[in-house]
Amino acid sequence: MSIALLMECANEVRRLAIAGSPLAVGDFRLKRLIKPLEQVGQKAPIFNKVAKAADHVVNGGEKESAEKLLALTTLLNAILYTQGQTSVQDKFEELKSVDMGFFTTNTPLRKLKPLRQALTKTGSGRLEIIKNAHEDGLFKDIRLTQPAIQAIDDSYREIGDYITRQVLPMYGKAIIPILCQELDLKGGRSHARRLELIYRITGQDAWDLITQAIENGSKEIKLSAIKCCESPGKNTDEALSILFELSKARNKEIRRVALQSLGKQSQNDKVADTLLKVLKSKDFELAIIPIQKIDNPGLIESLIKLMEDRFAKLFQKSKDDNLINDFIEMLSCFEKRKEPQTEAFLISCFSKIDQIRKIKPRGNSYYSGKDIYEKLAELLLHLETPDAYDTLIKEHEKMNANLLPYAFTAAILSKEPAFIYHNFSPYLSGLSKGQKTKAKNIIAVLEEYIDHPSISRDRRWMLLNLTINEVI
Repeated sequence: MSIALLMECANEVRRLAIAGSPLAVGDFRLKRLIKPLEQVGQKAPIFNKVAKAADHVVNGGEKESAEKLLALTTLLNAILYTQGQTSVQDKFEELKSVDMGFFTTNTPLRKLKPLRQALTKTGSGRLEIIKNAHEDGLFKDIRLTQPAIQAIDDSYREIGDYITRQVLPMYGKAIIPILCQELDLKGGRSHARRLELIYRITGQDAWDLITQAIENGSKEIKLSAIKCCESPGKNTDEALSILFELSKARNKEIRRVALQSLGKQSQNDKVADTLLKVLKSKDFELAIIPIQKIDNPGLIESLIKLMEDRFAKLFQKSKDDNLINDFIEMLSCFEKRKEPQTEAFLISCFSKIDQIRKIKPRGNSYYSGKDIYEKLAELLLHLETPDAYDTLIKEHEKMNANLLPYAFTAAILSKEPAFIYHNFSPYLSGLSKGQKTKAKNIIAVLEEYIDHPSISRDRRWMLLNLTINEVI
């Protein structure tokens, strides 16, 4: 209390010394400190001397003000010097630091200013500035570290995501203390980015933080922590246990992300059983993306058996109005899959074109046989195998205007120019409404492939010839 009073008095004296000693006469700030100094002086007589010196300054004349103000200043400095502390009693410790691999560059501030504004302000066009700066290596300047970290919270989602995934990892462990200090496990998307970044940089060292986030974090934090379980390293068993538990969570989005993370563990039979079980449930769409990517022969075999049973039911009387819709959506499981079993199943289904064509919508179903057939054609084309191409081409005469492009594309990618011209040029000469639609769709495929880099020169000439004939 007494030292604080002296400090306040000293600060006022310094102000008066700068303003000019004549202004000290009658100064109300210094005047109001005299009584408190006298009260403290009852226990410490030295404060009485300070109070008297202050009284002489305030109530004296302007001619003697400089001399009296100097006397008060000298007295205050002497007391504060003897009462003050100039050393630290604690032990000295070396500051922790991390080598970032680079220092402040010679880039002029004039060039960095637009980037700093893009990172810290709002407005359009900022993402392009940030991307160009990253490509030019401007972020390898320590002056941009803090603005880049602040951009994690940018209101424009794409900037926050880009900074987190493309820019900040280059700073390495040097930014981990800042990220950990700012991380809020109950926070939203920006804090989820921080968690993902911490795990990306530190890996297994952050596993305890990941488990804590899954247990106590907000929904956004929990979803990011689940994604981190895709590459658990030495914690695989614990990660799988967590993911199996979360695959049964009430929240549908949490179940979806947990199943997608489980799909990364393709060699685990329990994972395959879990995905197949979900595929048979009412929430089967949650298992589609993981199944697209998983490499497990047992799961593929069970999947094909299940789909064969569903395909057979399409031709039977059923009370399930969603049977067609569900079957078409479940066919998406075969996207990006190219196993021989997959090819055999798709070809087998596609060969039943006449039966499929007769399937009508049921109840509230908005799909029919033509939609099933088109989905099968799309999957066969993506297989990129000779048998799949031949299956499509063989049925081109039975195809409607929407399906014909699949057969024509298959022919472009696998057959000789003479074969293509002989079988598909007649579609360009029809006069009926249906034939004109087929011709239009053929021309659309021609325009797509006529300059395609994978097409040979002879084939390109053939496609050009078809186009010229249509124009003529």
